[in-house]
Amino acid sequence: MTPDPFERYQHNLHLSPISTPTLEALAGRCGLGRGSAVLDAACGKGGACLVLARRFGCQVAGVEARPEFAEEARRLALFADLAHLVDVVEVPPDDLPFDEGYFDLILHLGPSRPFGALEAARRLRPLARPGGRLILGCLVWKAGARAGAGEPLRAWLEGAAGAGLQEAEELRRAFEAEGLAVEAAETEPDASWEAFYAPQARVILENRRAPGLSPGAKDVLDRWQEELELFHGGGGREALAYSAFLLRLPDQDETPEGRIRYTGGRTSIWRETP
Repeated sequence: MTPDPFERYQHNLHLSPISTPTLEALAGRCGLGRGSAVLDAACGKGGACLVLARRFGCQVAGVEARPEFAEEARRLALFADLAHLVDVVEVPPDDLPFDEGYFDLILHLGPSRPFGALEAARRLRPLARPGGRLILGCLVWKAGARAGAGEPLRAWLEGAAGAGLQEAEELRRAFEAEGLAVEAAETEPDASWEAFYAPQARVILENRRAPGLSPGAKDVLDRWQEELELFHGGGGREALAYSAFLLRLPDQDETPEGRIRYTGGRTSIWRETP
């Protein structure tokens, strides 16, 4: 049987190199409490949902398109006695079923490969209330490292649509140009990458030792291992970082046509459908 992404991350709580202390530090600046509404727009196994619900007692809606990850997120919330605070819905990321102007905080923690954080901010900001916040996590170049990156690393990044990969400072300016105030930014230390990749290395090793490894399964494991090797020995550790940005929306956020997206007062988390 060919390994799938769910198996790759079976020992990971978060599907990115984000750490729980970073999440708590950034979310701790948002004034979250029992009356707060939070959205994790790509929740994976629900790791961030559990962290925020447990730490701040807020209601968290998690969105996940892959059924096996969504089911695991629900299971983990139940086992953590947080199912009353965490609601996971299985929908495509481009069809979020929520009212505009509802959430106090929206998260989108991108993976360990290039991710369009600026595009995600544009797509998600209508769902946040005026003055609300976004936390966006993404892969970035370390300052000054882009020019010295080796060809294998560059080829891997370009194959993962990484031609537009930016440094954290470049991305900060891009967020500010969109009218999003950058209140804080955290870059994960190397230890967070080790904690992220070590469980995946274990999965790769276990699968390689399994009898009757098919050519298709070997190809999948080779691709996974390539990413780990590029980070550890191919220049990734020296050139790449994972940064999370806390962004604040204007108090009165208008569409390009000048219409106010939100006029005050929460109604329902769910978007009304005809």
